[in-house]
Amino acid sequence: MVIPVAVNQIKKGGETGALEDCKYIMTAIASFYADTGAWPARNGASDDHFNVLRSGPTDTAATDPSFATDVKATWANMTPVDHLENHLVVDNPGGPVTTPPAAPNADYKGNNVYWKGPYIERMRRTDSWERNYLVYVKGMHTGDALKAGWVLSAGRDGVVQTKTSDAAPQGDDIGVIVYRKRP
Repeated sequence: MVIPVAVNQIKKGGETGALEDCKYIMTAIASFYADTGAWPARNGASDDHFNVLRSGPTDTAATDPSFATDVKATWANMTPVDHLENHLVVDNPGGPVTTPPAAPNADYKGNNVYWKGPYIERMRRTDSWERNYLVYVKGMHTGDALKAGWVLSAGRDGVVQTKTSDAAPQGDDIGVIVYRKRP
């Protein structure tokens, strides 16, 4: 039978694409950190930080995945949240997402954080199932040994099942850990 084989290959292709995107985002975040000595989490020129960065086409959460009941609280209920592009494509943390991207500003530079991006050139704004990638940056900038800095796709079912303290993706989630403080 050709149809089951084709469907299985399409499914594997979506999973492979999502994993490659997560690795690509992770590499961009690592480059950002190498240049600046900080994780991409600042809220403009203030000392406030975002908890989660999302990919996605607009300022709305319409394409965010949902969360398993026991998982949502570990992702800090997704607030405060900003767009990944504001940190890795343009230096505009907390700013609006524009197409084409806005010109870089001095927000990171104003905090002695020397942005040298863009850190990501091509960015699929959603995963293979048209949902946003999520980056749990709070796990990077707080230094909490119980939480990891994740880049994650919720997978085919669209439900995040991975807690920020997990050592590997759960359910059908697809992702990579960028940083975990050693205990």
